[in-house]
This record gives sequence, structure tokens and C-alpha cells, in this order.
Amino acid sequence: MDRTRKLKLSTLMIILSLGTRLVLAQSPVGPEKYPRDVVVQFCKMDWEGRLLTPEGDQATARFLVSPHRWRQDQNIDVVGSYVVRGPTMQGHNAYFNVDYSVFGEIDSSLRFVREEGEIPDKPVKDRESYNLVLTNRYHEIGENGTKAVVKGPLAWRIEIAPSKPRASVDAVIRYLGEMRDHTNDPVIKESADKTIIAIRSLAKAASQEVSPNRRETPVQIVKQFIKMELDGKQLTSEGAKEIATLFVQPGSLRLESIDVVKEIGVGNASIRDENSAKVTTGSFRWGRLDPMTALFRLDPPTGEKSVEDYDLILTDAHHDLGVNVGTNGAMGWKISGPSRQPQISVETAIRYVTEMRNQASDAAIKQNADSALAKLKSLH
Repeated sequence: MDRTRKLKLSTLMIILSLGTRLVLAQSPVGPEKYPRDVVVQFCKMDWEGRLLTPEGDQATARFLVSPHRWRQDQNIDVVGSYVVRGPTMQGHNAYFNVDYSVFGEIDSSLRFVREEGEIPDKPVKDRESYNLVLTNRYHEIGENGTKAVVKGPLAWRIEIAPSKPRASVDAVIRYLGEMRDHTNDPVIKESADKTIIAIRSLAKAASQEVSPNRRETPVQIVKQFIKMELDGKQLTSEGAKEIATLFVQPGSLRLESIDVVKEIGVGNASIRDENSAKVTTGSFRWGRLDPMTALFRLDPPTGEKSVEDYDLILTDAHHDLGVNVGTNGAMGWKISGPSRQPQISVETAIRYVTEMRNQASDAAIKQNADSALAKLKSLH
């Protein structure tokens, strides 16, 4: 009897073991591993330049709910390296961030726009989010460009295709060479040659511990200006002279009104042809101060960021409040003037309004100053 029971128990264990293996074989790989494999494999193929050709789109389609659409006019990021971070799991969704080191972007004319931060000749950081879903439905794109919903095996797929290809230096140079050899447009050929030279030079400089470029970057110049501005340098003649050294043509002082801002964020510089750059800033304004009457009007709480671009040029010219005083022999980045309406911090505004109140003999200005100070101090 005991032998019969043992035989039955052994048979049952074998059946259960086979059943478990069958279930595991038919189930998708565990979410803690397989979603990451999808992102890692897709990013590797992107890095190798697979999204730069229609054939590569077909090869990567199995990783995506909606395949990437190759376009000859697409912009391309030139990437030094990348790191996959994640996942964060929520049910049948997996969320990843991929951090890229980006040298710059190539446009549809094969022109290169270099991205630079505070460190000369080094790539800047950029991040792309990848959201994955566990699904058995995805899209296929037909020859006429229309999408068709297809039902297949349950699998992890990237829900939204990346905004643009992000390829390595070698892959981009190979792509530029192919585009140059297959076009009769002399402008495209020239752009491709210039971009290849620029990317190779930049990759070589980035590999060195110390950049051969000793000058301050456009981002550093704009950050210097913003710090001086927030500290109220534009509100005095001596401070304006300091600020003037950062401009090509600073122009005269403008004190019709003063913006009181919460903060100003500075983005990376976009550099074209190595002698012109654009730096974008974003700020949140508390309100506007009248330097004549000490009236301070708070802005309605919209939460909208104000975006402002600063154009810079590489020059050896030296100006003093709009007067050209010659060249100093050293090339450097300067903001293309004139200087704009002042922006100051809350702390600077409190100091400025306090001085106005102490120096005013007009009762109305003193009253406005008291009201302004009460508002400004409430913003701390």
C-alpha cells in the first residue's frame, strides 16, 4: 500500500513539474528582465545606425507598437554614449529612461549643429523616456503608409517610437558618406564633408582629458550675465560697465520697468559654423517693478515659463557701452546686443525698493515702496 501511494505521489510530482514547465514556456519572460532586453536591443540597433535606413526600420519594428518611420529629411542626434536606466514596473507597463551623451544634431541638409554646455568640446546630456506595454496588438505600416492593427503573440513592446534616431559617431559618418556619394547636389556634398570633419574633430577633442579649447563657452557667458543681472548690476552705471564686457554692443541702460523673477534656467548652446551660438533660457516671473514710482504688480499665477533666446558670436572685438574700443587679440564669445529689460531676483528687488524708500521725499513713492516690500517679502 505504501509503495502504491509513493508511486502515485511520484507520478503526480512529475506531471506537476511538466505542467509548470509548459506554463513557463508559454508565458512571456518575467517583467523584471525581458522589458529591459527590449530597450537594450533597440538602443543598440539605433546606436549602430539601423534607424537611418528603411531596412533598419523593418528590423526594429518588432520592438515597437508603432514602427519608426524612416524619412530622408529627419534630424539625427550624434551620440557619444548612452546608459539604460530602469525599469519602473506598473502592472503591464515598464518605464525606462535612457541617458545620452550628445555631440549635436544633423539636419535634413546634412548640416551639423553642435551642442555644448559649460565644458568645452564635451557632449551634453539628454534623456529619452521609453514606455513599454505587454500587448498582443501592434501596428504594421503598409506600402501606402497606412497603419494596420495586427494581433500576434503576447510580448513587451515600446509604446511610442523615439523622436529621432540617435546614432554613434561611426554610424553617422558612414551615413554621411553614403548620402554624399548618392547625391548630385553640390551643397549637400559640401555640407556632408564639413559635418564629417567637424564630428571627427569633436570626437577627438572629447577623448582628451583637457580640452585644447581654453575659451569660455557660450553657456558660461550667459550664466555670468544672468548672475550679474539677478544681482542688479544693470541698475547702476558701474554695474552696467561690467555687464558691457559680455556684449558685442550692449547699448544704453534700459530702466523703463524691471522684471522680478523667481529663477532663470539656462539650457545648452547650439553652435553653428563654430562662430555663432544660441542659448535658450527659461524663467518664471513674479511681477513687474516700476523704478520711477516703486509700484510692484504681481503677475497672475499662470505657472507658465517665459522662454528667451540669447544669440552669441565669436569675436575679438571689445566694446564699452556701445563704443567700439578696438580688439583685444583674444577670441571669445559675446552676447549679440543690445542688453534687454533688467531682470532681478526677489532679494535684489527688496534691497532696491528699500533704497528707493529711504531716498524718496515723495509720500506716494514711500507708500508704494511699503506696499511693494510687503509683497516681495511674502515671496520668500
